[in-house]
Amino acid sequence: MQVNPIGANNDILSAGWFATLAKAYPKAVQQAGMGAQNDPSTLESELKYRIAAEAQGWKVVNWQVPPISVTDWTPYVQELQSKGVEALWPSPGDNIAPYVQAMNTAGYDPPFMILGTQFYSSATAKAAASAHFPTTYVETQFWPLELAAKSPSTSQLLRIMHTYAHGDQVDFNDEIAVDSWLLFAKSATSCGTHLTVACVLAHASTTKNWDAGGISAPVKALAMSDDNPTPTPCFALLKVEPGAFAYAKSVTDPTQSIWNCNPKGLIRFTKSQLTQITAAS
Repeated sequence: MQVNPIGANNDILSAGWFATLAKAYPKAVQQAGMGAQNDPSTLESELKYRIAAEAQGWKVVNWQVPPISVTDWTPYVQELQSKGVEALWPSPGDNIAPYVQAMNTAGYDPPFMILGTQFYSSATAKAAASAHFPTTYVETQFWPLELAAKSPSTSQLLRIMHTYAHGDQVDFNDEIAVDSWLLFAKSATSCGTHLTVACVLAHASTTKNWDAGGISAPVKALAMSDDNPTPTPCFALLKVEPGAFAYAKSVTDPTQSIWNCNPKGLIRFTKSQLTQITAAS
């Protein structure tokens, strides 16, 4: 009984950034390290990312499953070094700062590191200002706030937040919220005076080319969550810089506006793979 505005689907994963990074760093991805903290829901998600990476040219030589709470990342970093890992999708689920500090202490500086969209935050930018990050990217399916001037909707979102939530840090979580709210508002408006749950869901689930007015990556067609929707293949990569993020256009290799929308970035899992993922998590 819901419509996800980015078309999320348990059987299909959007992860085309692994292919663009394989193109940019063909040697490094042959010595890749990935992982996930030991939590069932996290493991399930990250095992899917491992399959997606390997389907797009990565060779994972080190897979780590640290506990949910880690006080010292040194042993994990040393293991990456011993395995010769050059392309890194690190195992922490949040707060990358202590992980990078352990990398600095160990003198570990791989060719590149790629982070999930949850790391698109002021905390990551601040960490990059106080520690040495290897060349690091963050994947996103929401319009980069650094490019707000090129997106009227994102600019309006920032104006609203700065007016009514003055002092709050605006990040991708706000974009996710507004994406959902706008889909509801558009669908409810279409229902007019006959506003019911069924009507709102009917309008939302038949929406085409949804991008929240430019705030999110475009989705060709939305659908009810149990109707096997197809998520957007579109993404952008941001480069982590000291205290800031910058759109990494050359590595993103955009095909539509700022987005890389190559449909090959959609990874469809077989029943066998899904069974193995469930068993392993």
